[in-house]
Amino acid sequence: MYIIIYGEDAFRVKQRVKQMKDAFSKKFDPTGINTNIFPQAGKEKLDHGEVLQAACSYPFLGDKRMVVIGGLIEGTNKDASKVWIDGFGRIPESTIVIFYENGSTKKLEKKSLFKALTKLPDVHTYTYPKLQGLELSKWVGSCISQKGGRIDGVALQNLVASVGPDLWHMSNEIDKLIAYADDAVNSVEMVSDMVRASFEGQIFALMDAVKRNK
Repeated sequence: MYIIIYGEDAFRVKQRVKQMKDAFSKKFDPTGINTNIFPQAGKEKLDHGEVLQAACSYPFLGDKRMVVIGGLIEGTNKDASKVWIDGFGRIPESTIVIFYENGSTKKLEKKSLFKALTKLPDVHTYTYPKLQGLELSKWVGSCISQKGGRIDGVALQNLVASVGPDLWHMSNEIDKLIAYADDAVNSVEMVSDMVRASFEGQIFALMDAVKRNK
């Protein structure tokens, strides 16, 4: 099985990878012996031999192996794609390979390796563009609820306008607001006092204001 997780929203890409790794660990590999992560700690580059050896190996004392690979598609040119595809074409059915990429979805989808991978059998893709508008507000509201916090509607919109679609920044600000509220409902005043507006959020708010005034 091949899984490609990619998009401009690095936060949700990483979140999805973690969810899949955690689910795999719980079901197939609680010891971590059959899970391989690339690039390996302390290394910036992917070693062709190490990656494919892991992907083509059968699981040790288990049913499945998972190999997680970051940045391969973006970092591989057309000439090098064939070597990787030949290697991945030989993996056993017991291996699950996750490719994760951060960057423009359009650019990634034009890459030779991406096109070749999507032609392999049993491929699943998950795309995560940056959230905007109503979808961003829904995500923020859901995140606050999942973390055990509460926020009123106007405060939620102010929070979204201040921070914008940077979910790394947003997640940090949500944590601060929940801790500050101490079980109370986050208000407009709390958002104003606690949230550090990002430059991207300021541009986001400006564009919203321009749209409303048209």
